[in-house]
Amino acid sequence: MAEPTHRPGVRAAQRSTVGIRRGRAAALSGFPGGETFNVEYANTIELGLLTSTPVGVFLEGASMFGALDMAGNVEEYVADDYRAYPGGPEINDDLVLDVGRHRVARGGSFTRFRDLARNQRRHGRYPRPIYVMGFRLVENHSGQNATLP
Repeated sequence: MAEPTHRPGVRAAQRSTVGIRRGRAAALSGFPGGETFNVEYANTIELGLLTSTPVGVFLEGASMFGALDMAGNVEEYVADDYRAYPGGPEINDDLVLDVGRHRVARGGSFTRFRDLARNQRRHGRYPRPIYVMGFRLVENHSGQNATLP
């Protein structure tokens, strides 16, 4: 089983034909399904459900690989600690100052605003009682490393 990661160029790859075209646009633009945020493509606080939904409710928000719910619904931890990219500037934001070293979270959730659902956004878990955090299991059926299209 492969662990998801935040390193550039490495993505959880689950093939599907649903939402591929829109997913490619999202990979380039940052939001599920296209260049601008659409409240109907991800379960974020803007939608107003205020609860998680079954995977697959937001087909239009599929990733470029067809993976569903990579934005909104429940945030997901990835394998890496939150720190500067190689050669990048040191990170000293509020989260680092408040909690120190921590794992990267991605995707946003039904309790978070759209900014945290952007593909490029990485952040971490603030120590608050209503913070929805999950993880994604990835299975490789072929026994080979997944490749980008």
